Formats: sequence, structure tokens, C-alpha cells
Amino acid sequence: MTKLQARKKAYWVKSYAKVNLSLEVLGKRDDGYHEIRSLFHEIDLFDEISFQTSDNLKVVMIFDDKISSHAAKNFPMEENTVYKVINIMKDRYSCRQNIEVEVKKNIPVAAGLGGGSSNAAAAIRSLSKLWSLNLDNKDMNDIAKDIGSDVPYFIKGGTAKVEGRGEVITPLKPLSIDLMLLVKPTFGISSAEGYELLDERKQTPSCKNNHNDKIFDSSCAYNSLQVGVCNKYSEIDQIITYMKEKGALNAILAGSGSTVIGFYDSIAICRLHSGYFEKQGYWSYIASSNHRSTGDQQVIVS
Repeated sequence: MTKLQARKKAYWVKSYAKVNLSLEVLGKRDDGYHEIRSLFHEIDLFDEISFQTSDNLKVVMIFDDKISSHAAKNFPMEENTVYKVINIMKDRYSCRQNIEVEVKKNIPVAAGLGGGSSNAAAAIRSLSKLWSLNLDNKDMNDIAKDIGSDVPYFIKGGTAKVEGRGEVITPLKPLSIDLMLLVKPTFGISSAEGYELLDERKQTPSCKNNHNDKIFDSSCAYNSLQVGVCNKYSEIDQIITYMKEKGALNAILAGSGSTVIGFYDSIAICRLHSGYFEKQGYWSYIASSNHRSTGDQQVIVS
């Protein structure tokens, strides 16, 4: 083997979280999924993932102490979205070279923030480069749809209207939101459970945001899943109520998981609330809008 052949490639990437600024569940589809209409928005919270060509396939998960849990640490590797992407792409493109992956998790699991879906999209983009596949958006989206409903959105991220089961994506003008407090109680809620808890009674948003506007009206933030989730989990209802009564502009369930997002116009109140919830043993993070840059990823040849 020549020196050139022995060289290994490495790739490092940030894998960003998202929040649903609005989420309407329109009904159940024939394929078992729910029809949605949602406004997805990428935030500055991210996992860090490194990929390196290797002789063996290996995916290592490293959990931040604040988000670690027994369930997350003992999650079967075969169900890990990055592991699934590697195997699908190896099969589809006859790639013999293996990959060693390290995922440093900062995004909580079962939080409704899209961490697993974002990791999958990051893997698709990275493997396209590492294996010199040069996949276009259509190719990457085809793989993404096989992994999960939210994965196609994360190929590009940003602000987007998301419809269907999550595969119909319309990119929108980027929003800039400075103060979003994310609070997650000690338990998680899977996407499947979140939708199972849906209150089927007709719910109508009090207003709708103009998706063509760069300014987001937080009073229009809305989540169809919130009523059903709060009926079962009173802690989530209590978090939302506390935020609203103590100075937040609005507060809603952030997605299909257990995280609540509060909107603020005062950094002092936002920090005060963050400290309050952390004293209760909850995870919290003060987020802002994310705008991807070339610094979010780096190729290293060693």
C-alpha cells in the first residue's frame, strides 16, 4: 500500500437543532403518518460530529452530563440515525470503506428539537464528501426520506415551511430571533408518543404568521400537540404557565418532544427564568437563530 493510499480523511461538522415556531396537525394520512403544516427554524444549539475513514464501522455517542440519561446511553446502536445512514449509503453506493464516528451530544434526546434527524442529515452531507460521492440535493433528500420525516429539512436547515409528513419543504427568508429560552424537564417524549397524545378535537391557531415576513410574531406561536401532551404531563403545562405569567411574550411546546420554548424581549428576565428552571433540575438553554457558515464544517486530511 502506498503512502497516499494509507492516508485517512476526517470530517468535522456542527449538527444544529430546530424548533417548531408553529405546528398544525391537519389529520392522519393513509400511510399512518400525520399531515402537518409547520414553520421550522434552526437555532444555534448543536451537536458536534467527527467522521473518519476507518477499517471498522463504529459510532460512539458522548453525552453532556446535563442531558445524559440511562435511556439515551443504552439506546440500541442499530436504531441510531447516523448508523442507519452509514449502512444505507454503503449499500446504495457500494462503498467498501468504513467510517468511525464520534457524536458529542449537546441536544437533549426525545426533546422535540430534531437532534437525531439533524445528526442523520449531517452524516449524509459528510459521507458524500468523505466517500467522494458528490451527491446533489435530490440524492441527499432521497436518502433523508428513508431515515425519518424531519431529516430532509436538515439537509439545508434555516427557516422553512414544512408540509406533508415533513418531506415537502419550502425555504423561506431567514428569521432572526434573539431570545428563546428552551426548558426540558427530566423526562423525554418520543415523536410517536407526542402524536399519539394528539387531542383530536378541532384546534385553530389564534393567528397565523406571514411566512414571507422576516419578522416573527411570537404571539402567533402555536403547537397542535400541546393540549394532548399537557393533559398527560402537567409539568410541561406548569413550565408554560410560569413563563407566560412571569414575563415571557409567549411559550409553547417546541416540537413533538418535551421541551418548552419561551419567547422574550428582556435578556434579564430570560436569564432569571433559565436559572429558576435549572434550580428545579431541568435542562435549559438560551437560544438564538442560526445562520450556517463555512466555519460549521471542516475537512481534515491526515
